[in-house]
Amino acid sequence: MKNLVDEIRRRPTEGLISGLLRERPGEVSDQEVIGLSSALVAAGHATTASMIGVSALALMRQPAQLAVLLDESRSTRDAVEELVRYMSISGTIPRAASGDLTTGTTRVKAGERVLVSPLTANRDPELVRDPDRLDLTREAAAHMAFGFGSHQCPGQHLARLELELALPAHFRRFPGLRPAVPDEELVFHRDGPNVYSLQALPVVW
Repeated sequence: MKNLVDEIRRRPTEGLISGLLRERPGEVSDQEVIGLSSALVAAGHATTASMIGVSALALMRQPAQLAVLLDESRSTRDAVEELVRYMSISGTIPRAASGDLTTGTTRVKAGERVLVSPLTANRDPELVRDPDRLDLTREAAAHMAFGFGSHQCPGQHLARLELELALPAHFRRFPGLRPAVPDEELVFHRDGPNVYSLQALPVVW
């Protein structure tokens, strides 16, 4: 990996890592570049693969929503945002309060640690109407699936693009796709410490 970083420094491209090094010359160490690259590859693969699986299942269960996704007159980007909001495959995320605050009826003091749930935040009725319903026709909401502020996922734009390309292509390539087993036979698990996913999704078409 060190040799690859050296090569990027010698021959920069238009890619993400080259851009980081170009914007902050001398500020980013080789170890930081290696860490960021590894995180993007590892976290980006598991999360996007899991999201494609659970989204495919949700769309097969709801043909009317699948028709919206495949409608070329509608925004695929907005549809993907709704899927990401609705599925929210990331589990609870630890955070430390930067100051005293009150959430609901709970008082949290500065420095105390809390567990934040993107799924719960994304199902908040103050965020969208009827939050427990998948509706690909609604406008994109300011969901928390990719985090917030300085804690936002650095690979979120790549994840969005992959979903925008993969999901429509998947269902256009295999029209009539449907689950091959009843819902109760599907096994959900954690892929890594914090990603909700399907162990397998048997299908027929």
